[in-house]
Amino acid sequence: MYSYSDWCFCDYCFFPFLITEFDWLAFSILGGLFVFFAGGLIWTHLSIRYTFTDDHLYIYGGLFRFKIPYDKITSARRTTGYLTGMRVMSSTTGLAIYNSHTAFDEIKISPHPEEDFLKTLKKHVPYVKIRL
Repeated sequence: MYSYSDWCFCDYCFFPFLITEFDWLAFSILGGLFVFFAGGLIWTHLSIRYTFTDDHLYIYGGLFRFKIPYDKITSARRTTGYLTGMRVMSSTTGLAIYNSHTAFDEIKISPHPEEDFLKTLKKHVPYVKIRL
């Protein structure tokens, strides 16, 4: 009959630092990179905000900052295509703001509540076409 230690390599699978020739330098570098990039993703997700000023719409999200003049905004529509395009979204659904100022002439955002954002956008850009 087999014992637990004969068929399970848990000591080496889950605790590789128990091996005598474990590379602590590589482990530290890879762990540091993981913490750095995970922190960047969390920071980007938690810092998303949209600000209306007198003549621009500011979109913040981590390192990403966009300043879109109101006269460059052409339309807005609801979107579920969160995998493509330039996006500063924290959900799978949101709004696509079409303009002639950013790359690809489109930026995807996920304001909450969406209705209040659209009312404010309509107030600042009366000619904008909103398709929901």
